[in-house]
Amino acid sequence: MKKFLYLTVVLFLFLLSSCASAPQNRYFILNPTIRDNISHGKTDKTISVEYKNCDSRFDSNLIFYKKENYEFGYYAYSKWTEPVCVMVKNSIINAVNASKIFKNSSYSTIADYKLLFTIVDFEPVFNKNKNFVLTKIHFDLVDTKSSTIISSYTFKQKRPIEKIKIENIIKIMNDSLKDAVNFALARSQKTLQ
Repeated sequence: MKKFLYLTVVLFLFLLSSCASAPQNRYFILNPTIRDNISHGKTDKTISVEYKNCDSRFDSNLIFYKKENYEFGYYAYSKWTEPVCVMVKNSIINAVNASKIFKNSSYSTIADYKLLFTIVDFEPVFNKNKNFVLTKIHFDLVDTKSSTIISSYTFKQKRPIEKIKIENIIKIMNDSLKDAVNFALARSQKTLQ
């Protein structure tokens, strides 16, 4: 009977210690470094940035990935600090303000133009032969006075994943977002010239 009690106590302590060492959540942010690499013309117009549609995958703190082409999953202990739509919106606003193409960019809906975006794909994809980060973001530039879309464009990119570590994947996602934001700025500038 003593052996049974001793084994029960040891087993209980083992289970308790394994629970105490459970992995901790790690939080990541999308905050690409946007460099002023576009020849910007200045305008006295203002612009607001909004997401047109935010899919539930991007309106969450979960970091999703895609297996093959159709199966989605998410990282159990790695999360975003904010939903992806919010971080993308903030990145675009920061880039527009840094570029000085417009007089200002804000969260306000009272502006000369609106840059609307929809994130179609923005996740790592793990296939048998290739691993990559897929980024597809659709942009609409809207004249707010006439409520008409004056330009629509889609950024699409696949960036290869060399090392399958979450830190490396987040870096690739930030680099891809930087390219998408620079693309949106260049296309908006070209449309308004």
